[in-house]
Amino acid sequence: MRIKILNLDGMPDSQGEVFDPAGVVLAEGAVPVRLNYSDESKDCVGWATLEKTEDGVYATIESLRPGAEYLYPGAHGVVTDFAPTFNGSGHRTITRCEIRGIGVHMTRNCDYRIQTIEEQLKDSK
Repeated sequence: MRIKILNLDGMPDSQGEVFDPAGVVLAEGAVPVRLNYSDESKDCVGWATLEKTEDGVYATIESLRPGAEYLYPGAHGVVTDFAPTFNGSGHRTITRCEIRGIGVHMTRNCDYRIQTIEEQLKDSK
């Protein structure tokens, strides 16, 4: 199943941040899908591979614990650089980040346009 975990369309999220697509680096191979962005292995609910496209970062989920499809996914990683000032529209631009996995949680992430895994799968049919 393929789902979107991060928008790269230049629209700010609820924290007023946008991502420079050129600076988004993805982990290679299988990455963990974890509850609430945890780094604990006990919180791993599945595995996925990542892909960057023009409009976002997508995950192809290879395995997922039952029940996790009702959660909201998001990119799990680290911001390593951002523009020192807000851009002309008042939003901070993240110029480099490393996506190392996927976090899933019961409430929406900072990008309210990202739907639950289940909703995304329904919309793709």
